[in-house]
Amino acid sequence: MYDAPVLRIVFAEDNYLVREGTAALLHEATDVDVIGTATSFDELLTAVADLMPDAVLTDIRMPPTGTDEGIRAARQIRAEHPETGVVVLSQYADEAYVYDLLKDGAAGLGYLLKERVADVDEVIRALQEVSRGGSVLDPKVVESLVAAKDRLFQRLHTITPREVRLHAGGEDGAHGIEWAAYALLFQLVTDGPKRSSALAEAVCVDPSTVSRQVAELVKAGLVERVPDPADGRASLLVATARGLDVHAMRRARRVATFGRIVADWPADDVATLTDLLGRFNDSFVALRSALLDEMAPAVPPARPDTAHDTRPVETSA
Repeated sequence: MYDAPVLRIVFAEDNYLVREGTAALLHEATDVDVIGTATSFDELLTAVADLMPDAVLTDIRMPPTGTDEGIRAARQIRAEHPETGVVVLSQYADEAYVYDLLKDGAAGLGYLLKERVADVDEVIRALQEVSRGGSVLDPKVVESLVAAKDRLFQRLHTITPREVRLHAGGEDGAHGIEWAAYALLFQLVTDGPKRSSALAEAVCVDPSTVSRQVAELVKAGLVERVPDPADGRASLLVATARGLDVHAMRRARRVATFGRIVADWPADDVATLTDLLGRFNDSFVALRSALLDEMAPAVPPARPDTAHDTRPVETSA
């Protein structure tokens, strides 16, 4: 019987307990061989250059800055060693990290939440996929990306004259606000007032990151804090009138851009696309709560015959 080749991997993680525990799980598998470990950005790049592994498993935050070393290392490894795949581990489904990782191409790259490490077979499948040039996204990351998108497509043909005029004017008066902060503004416009903790949960992002982004929106006058009627000691985040206008302007710009893309399409094709996108959005909104519940960790763990399938989404390169 033919035996599949053993996958040679380098594992990077600065936390000693996590590194040793994960490495021990991987060592128990017969189809992978941990040929090296690293604890920092520089150590990881050196290990890859010296050992030439089939795949790399790396945490996002490592020395020297503890911010995005794993993302930067993944992109550099793919550029310098295209035969090596990289799976990045993160505690959060952060859209900004995913964008930075995949903005130059998804081939040979994967993004998994750290909770997946408990299922070593799932991690190995992801490593095997990226080593073949494929890509892997954690299902919760996919959920986060979909949830962050505007519902503008279903309103392709409902743009108002005022929105067109605002788009023509160009200036929205809120330059300097990062894209991820506008995603929070969109969430508040769509769902209404929320506490900061609920907003972080809704977009599946680290609460400290959301707190920083909310501060930017408040400073720009796009969001304000108001007392929570349910608890006088707490506050709710609410989009201001200016925030609503800025949201409308940005939506108008995106709709206009999309309109230019399909400008040469037959009218029937545009109508079909708009209808399909609208139906997809309606179905997603209707199922969103159920999807979030399905992908939440089971407590206690569900039995194999009742567990939902949350294996990573694999795509060909």
